[in-house]
Amino acid sequence: MKRIKWSAVFVGLLVDIGGTFFLGISLVVAQGIVGVTILDAMSQDPRQLLFQFSFGLALTIFGGFVAGLVAQRDFALHGAAVGALTVVMSVISLPGSTTPPWYDAASALSVIPAGAFGGFLATFMNWTDQRRQEPR
Repeated sequence: MKRIKWSAVFVGLLVDIGGTFFLGISLVVAQGIVGVTILDAMSQDPRQLLFQFSFGLALTIFGGFVAGLVAQRDFALHGAAVGALTVVMSVISLPGSTTPPWYDAASALSVIPAGAFGGFLATFMNWTDQRRQEPR
């Protein structure tokens, strides 16, 4: 556990969770949903679920990417840690979930690899920065 910079993981988690929250609120406002709870409105339409799933994974990838950049080492590990904490937070909120069980399972199984992928992408950003600093 000493290899993990927890501050980097928490920054990545904030990016993921904050982006997800902002996206959810934006969707509700854009669709003009009134008089229905946010969770009920977002969990009924299969197209809406696919949209949520896709953008949720994209935000987890971005959170893993940010965690890797902040940590500047063990990039994929930091991204996977963002995904793991996202799973923990999802499991905690699962009792109140109105989404179908298959959606919850697919989300839980995919966020750790998505976060690790984001961290892996940060490796390339770091590599590019190092190449720019090399004397020619």
